[in-house]
Amino acid sequence: MYQVKILQANQLNLLEELINIWLKEQKDVNVVDMKFHSNVLAPGQTEYVVIMVYQTQQ
Repeated sequence: MYQVKILQANQLNLLEELINIWLKEQKDVNVVDMKFHSNVLAPGQTEYVVIMVYQTQQ
């Protein structure tokens, strides 16, 4: 079964840290695709988003 996880942060290094934390907490998960996106909200304000598609092993 495929599932989707979306994480977002206001700094790219924080997003990377969130991804690492989430992956460490998961058991039997295989990430099959990751897409990164950034969006400028205002001058000096950018949001960073990752969309991960993953499978759970059963």
